[in-house]
Amino acid sequence: MNKKKLISLFGGLVGGLISYIAFSHHNFEYGNNVLRSNNSQIYTLYLNSGNFTEGLLKLDKIISNTSKENITIFNEGLNTNETEILSIVEKIIESKYKNIDIVIKTDIVNSSTYIFWEVPWGPHNGTYKNLDTFLSNNSDITQGVVIAFDYNYNYSLQMLKTIYEADTINKSIYVNLFVTAGNRDLISTLNQEQYNYLIETLKYINNISDGGNNIVIGFSEMDNLNITYLASLYNIIHEYLPNAKLFYYSDLGHSNRPMELYRELKDIYNIKLNMIGLEMYTTYMYKDGVIYIPNSSTDDQYNILENYIEFSKDNNVQFFIGELGFRDGDKYGYIDSGSISPIGSLNNYRITIDFYKDIIKQLNKDGIDTVGIWDYNGANGDPFGLCRNQFLPSLIKFIINSR
Repeated sequence: MNKKKLISLFGGLVGGLISYIAFSHHNFEYGNNVLRSNNSQIYTLYLNSGNFTEGLLKLDKIISNTSKENITIFNEGLNTNETEILSIVEKIIESKYKNIDIVIKTDIVNSSTYIFWEVPWGPHNGTYKNLDTFLSNNSDITQGVVIAFDYNYNYSLQMLKTIYEADTINKSIYVNLFVTAGNRDLISTLNQEQYNYLIETLKYINNISDGGNNIVIGFSEMDNLNITYLASLYNIIHEYLPNAKLFYYSDLGHSNRPMELYRELKDIYNIKLNMIGLEMYTTYMYKDGVIYIPNSSTDDQYNILENYIEFSKDNNVQFFIGELGFRDGDKYGYIDSGSISPIGSLNNYRITIDFYKDIIKQLNKDGIDTVGIWDYNGANGDPFGLCRNQFLPSLIKFIINSR
């Protein structure tokens, strides 16, 4: 990354400050600000090509005209290697406005993340805690908790609290609001009980995370909810968890919905959907012991992925695979991979790990390196749970070394 000297950008703001900025072809440009409360002001910095100095000048003008004492600046578009710019900007601003408390945050979820989903129908013996060690080291592994309002609800909240507290280095912890453990395709609106559970859940998360710090939360595959209604639910999430990041992913058959939701939230509520994604369940191509993502004329999933990659780049939103799963131990788990009914005998555990590696390699080549692993603790009729797979350490080692 190129280094540029920032020397006396403009009078007063910088003075004689000389800073080195991690800077390539990007710059900051001020975006719309939104008043969040009586004692704080939220600003957005957009990272685009152009003039870096101009963006700082705009920000300086806006801050000088505000009477607020607490200002939070949310950045869009910086990857984790460029966050040095943020600390420099913070120092520049504070050098002039010593009476203003400046906090700069990024709304980009850390890239290269592998989310091991913990489901409420897993064993109640603390199996999910086996991954705690990865919440205190610098690996790309984190955990996500599935919450179904009608299935072991309190246990899911306890899992989330335990995982959140085990995270000692502020990794992102994911929360997947399943609503029901049954058929989500039957839900066209939340009934009163489900709505009450949603509010209770958000209040609980707000309490343990101080407004959603290091939380990435959203729905998935709620394909029969009207998009405007779905957006209204995200607005509620944002009200209770203003510091959380938001995601939505759908199945391949409804592949436009995440993009539609992104636009709806932006246009109506001025809320950023930080992550959009798809689940990867299909019948994979198989050749010489390796499976491949289908790219035939009748099942061109690569084309769908490429469209999402392009959309995510154009809109500074992160694309991810919400779920990648195979029936654990099924030699033919690559066939109709989302089905819970095994095709082969369930004793081929090493090959299951190979399936994950094959697809992760292909996704990585296309720049997709945030993947939800479905799932870790599945049991009680769930054939995907990897906690029983003796070769799981091989997958974990592969993930850690794929960086």
